[in-house]
Amino acid sequence: MTVPSDYVELVSSSPRSFSIRVGGKLQDAILNDNWYQQVKAHTAWPLLQSVFSNYWNAQGNLDEIQTRFLDGLAWHSDAISEQDLGVRIVKLWTAIERVLSTSGGSSISARAAVLSSDTFEEFDKRSQELSVVYQRRSDVVHGNSNRANESWYLKAAGASEEASKATLFQYLFAIPHILALPGPTDRKKLQAWLKSLDNVAHRYRKQLHCR
Repeated sequence: MTVPSDYVELVSSSPRSFSIRVGGKLQDAILNDNWYQQVKAHTAWPLLQSVFSNYWNAQGNLDEIQTRFLDGLAWHSDAISEQDLGVRIVKLWTAIERVLSTSGGSSISARAAVLSSDTFEEFDKRSQELSVVYQRRSDVVHGNSNRANESWYLKAAGASEEASKATLFQYLFAIPHILALPGPTDRKKLQAWLKSLDNVAHRYRKQLHCR
């Protein structure tokens, strides 16, 4: 689906009278004839299909690890059709936080950077970029920004969408591994996986300092 577009109409219901109507509307999605085959061919499709199947079979009582993915996906889906850029940024980072945080005090942007990096050089670049974008999210939430005179909203919204998409894909691929981790509860398993992301970030930073 494309982002909703605003419209303004001048309407008249009787002679010599008129009113202005302001609103928004969704444009039609443009799909090709083979869209479903293309979706099924994606490497993530079997895992996504498995999560949905597990959800239906569990009648909504799904384990926390898979539920967090579905929650994140719902936030992301809601965000990409959101007209307000500030709200969109917040919703996209809520999607990221849903799968990359179990408590406060953790570096969400660093964990997201680990998931989209293969080398410490890539991590360095991505962590700096995402740290700035996450700060933009905080500016929106805590009232430190003004959309009327801030030029970064559109760029921050685009970067947040890419970060959310990458994070959700990588989390989806990691679900089988997380479920297989030792631990008495799903929360403990997830925390162990998140700790492994923190360890990778720490190792990357050490490599950067040793250059």
